[in-house]
Amino acid sequence: ADAITGEYGSAIATLPTPDAPEGYRFAGWKPYNPTTIPADNADFVAQWSKLDEYVISFDLGDANESIEAVPSITGYKGMEISKPADPVWVGHTFLGWQSDKPEMMPEIPVTMPEFDVTFTAQWKTNTHTITYYVKVDDSAPVKFDEQTVAFGETIAFIDAPEQREGYTFGGWTMEQTYTTMPDRDLTATGTFTINTHNVTFVVDGNVLSMVTVAYSKQIPYPAVEYKEGN
Repeated sequence: ADAITGEYGSAIATLPTPDAPEGYRFAGWKPYNPTTIPADNADFVAQWSKLDEYVISFDLGDANESIEAVPSITGYKGMEISKPADPVWVGHTFLGWQSDKPEMMPEIPVTMPEFDVTFTAQWKTNTHTITYYVKVDDSAPVKFDEQTVAFGETIAFIDAPEQREGYTFGGWTMEQTYTTMPDRDLTATGTFTINTHNVTFVVDGNVLSMVTVAYSKQIPYPAVEYKEGN
């Protein structure tokens, strides 16, 4: 502890000012702040006053019900603080924090201010692409169209391509069934399958044979046994 020596009644030019514990400020000496040297030795005890505390709060905005809260920061003016890690919300992109006191404190500070402040998370919903391919029977798929869908939206496939003569379009299919858009791109494929028909051969009212023939393919006519007298 600091000590001051001198003759009785001599003026004390400067009282010592001890370093305050964290979160406190020096509030003087007890029982009083001496201005002159007393007649006898005397002890004076440092007094401390707790610093006012302020709060930096973090509001996750639209994600409040979906992800874990970001803890608030409580401290006194000038206390060093650390910016929290950026929050993560599936299907969304974090754009940053918006202050409720933009003129006084537009960004998260490095030291505690002398007032409370709240920062609210800003988000953008991710959008992804569904790429559509069309193929005819076993041919290689050919890109047909693209569709942009926001995360979480109901997937509504685009209209089928123009009908192809002699073929039936089987609709759009994906590698996995989704009713709403996941947080990634998707591929949908539609297949035109060639139509087939039955050809029945009848001789003298009797069915000779029946074959299945694909659209536009050569019809294989069966041999007909010649009967004498016909």
